[in-house]
Amino acid sequence: MRRKSPERPRLTVPGRLGGVAAPSPGRRRSPALAYNSALANAQAVVKIVLSTSSNGPLPDTVGVQLYWDGDPSAGGSFSTAGYQPGDTLVLALRVPGGDV
Repeated sequence: MRRKSPERPRLTVPGRLGGVAAPSPGRRRSPALAYNSALANAQAVVKIVLSTSSNGPLPDTVGVQLYWDGDPSAGGSFSTAGYQPGDTLVLALRVPGGDV
C-alpha cells in the first residue's frame, strides 16, 4: 500500500501585491504571496507589558534581563523614543533555545 505524504500547511493570499507587475505575456498565473509553515523557524518569545507612570519623564531606554532555568539568558535594551509618560510599553525577548 502506498503511503500518502502529509500535506504541508499553506496560506496563499491572492490578488494584487503592491509593486508587483502583472504577469508576463504567456504566463497564466498572477503573483501571489505564499506561506509554508513547514519552512518557518518558530521561536518562543516572552512578552513583557510595562506600565509607565504619568507623573514623570521616561528614561531614554529600558533594560531587561531574562533568567531561564536560573541563568541569565537573554536581555536587551529598548528605546522609549516616541513614547509618552503613562504609555504602556510592550517588549519581547526570544527564549534561548526556545524552538517551538
